Order: sequence, then C-alpha cells, then structure tokens
Amino acid sequence: MPKDSKKRIKPKQIPQSTKRVKPTTPIQDEKVCFNFKDLYRNHSKFRYDDKLPPYFCKLLERLKDLSTMTREELIGSRSKSIRFNSIDFRLPSVSEDGFGLSEDANDSAFEFSLSANEHGRVHGYFIANIFYIVWLDPEHRRCP
Repeated sequence: MPKDSKKRIKPKQIPQSTKRVKPTTPIQDEKVCFNFKDLYRNHSKFRYDDKLPPYFCKLLERLKDLSTMTREELIGSRSKSIRFNSIDFRLPSVSEDGFGLSEDANDSAFEFSLSANEHGRVHGYFIANIFYIVWLDPEHRRCP
C-alpha cells in the first residue's frame, strides 16, 4: 500500500451566510418546478399520512400539469379546477398566521387545488419559478 494512502483528507469548513435569500425575478419562459424542502409533514391540521394512493396520484398528476406552465401563466390562470390564489395570512378567515418560515415566504404565498371539488389544496410560496410546497391540505383546513 502506498505511503500516501494513509493520509486523511481534512474536511473544509464552508462559511455559513447570514444574509436572507431574496426572491429573484423569474425567467419569463421558464416553466414552474416544485420543491419539497419546506414540506411540513407533522402539522396538526395539514396531515396526509392517512391518505390512500388515489390522493397521491392526483397530487402528482396536478404537479405534472402545472409544470407545463410558466409562473405568470399559473398566477394569471382563472381555471376553476386549479383555483390558483394568493394567500393573505392577515385575513380573519385564514386559520394560520403564516408558514413559520421567513416573511419572504409569507409575502409570496399561494395555494392551488388538486381538482375541482375534492382532494384539497396545496400551499406554498414562490422564489423565481420554483414553487416551494409547505402544506398539503387534503381536508381544506387552512380556510374551512
């Protein structure tokens, strides 16, 4: 065994930034994509662990369909089956004060339906053309 193979590689320290991430302007023709890094699995209202496979099939179908649209097309959509709306957490009819993340997330909060009359909604926020999913709301509990 060569003498050099016993040397240990020292991990480099990556400096942590304390700056907030500012939302960027989306590229006009870029399609929407989805990110699950902020998905809140254990929220008392927004539980989905008891849902059967048809719910998750509908969720994936909706995400696939929406990923063919740009952010502007999605926000401007008047489709009754999508029901893409902004969320104003200050309204008394809204059951939550915010996502519990940053103000940037609350300021760019949106929701959409999985289907016209069933399967509930998906809540999240935009940064550029990426929609970060925070809550799956199969029982319509955010705004009953």
